[in-house]
Amino acid sequence: MPSEKSITDDAAPTGQDHAVAAPAFDLDSWISGLAPTERSVDIYGNTQVFGEAEHLKRELATLEADQAAGIDEQSIVTDARVQEILDRLGVLWEVQQASKTTWYVTALDGETVKAINKAHPVPDSLPEPEAPSKGVPPAVRGQYEKAHADWAKKNPKHEEKRAAALNERNLAQVAAAVVRIEDRHGNVVADHVTVAQLKAIEAKPHGPLQVGRLLQAAAQAKFGEPVIDAPFSSATSRSGRV
Repeated sequence: MPSEKSITDDAAPTGQDHAVAAPAFDLDSWISGLAPTERSVDIYGNTQVFGEAEHLKRELATLEADQAAGIDEQSIVTDARVQEILDRLGVLWEVQQASKTTWYVTALDGETVKAINKAHPVPDSLPEPEAPSKGVPPAVRGQYEKAHADWAKKNPKHEEKRAAALNERNLAQVAAAVVRIEDRHGNVVADHVTVAQLKAIEAKPHGPLQVGRLLQAAAQAKFGEPVIDAPFSSATSRSGRV
């Protein structure tokens, strides 16, 4: 009696029959390939023009609102003024963009941070004397009041020293974290910054904010988990650099 055959016995082999198994995931290789995160901060050298731009934008909003409401009786004059404002805003934008720099900072490894902290120690806060409970003997109350008065006298100057020491540490961390600086066209204009240069920036009216943004970016590089959002088209990639 002839043996029964399955309908798949004579079927041609498919690609799946000869599929090559994917290579095993090598966790050690993946770990060795981990790279420190970089973050970037745009810093403008000329922010003085922002005040005029702000004023012109308010005037432009008023003119456009009047036109939209139909209460403008001199439309030709208004149109001319609107164009003047737009042209001037374009000039101011170009002035500010010409002063644009992009600072790239990288996450610092633990050994680097430890070395910086060791080189720039920050004193602990002076502990404030603890107030005694009610009903303590007058002598104990007097000791506390004297100790608290001494603390209140010393603490402000001590806190100034702490703040200065902490700022020195922060500046050292920023200097270690900066890996390059680019101009508005993406040209690398510097591959590092010194603490002295950061102090010069910090001395400017807007400087503490700018240095603070760099410090924050360095912290985000170390402790944040960056993800580039998709989709990422050529149009969006060009819009990120002027």
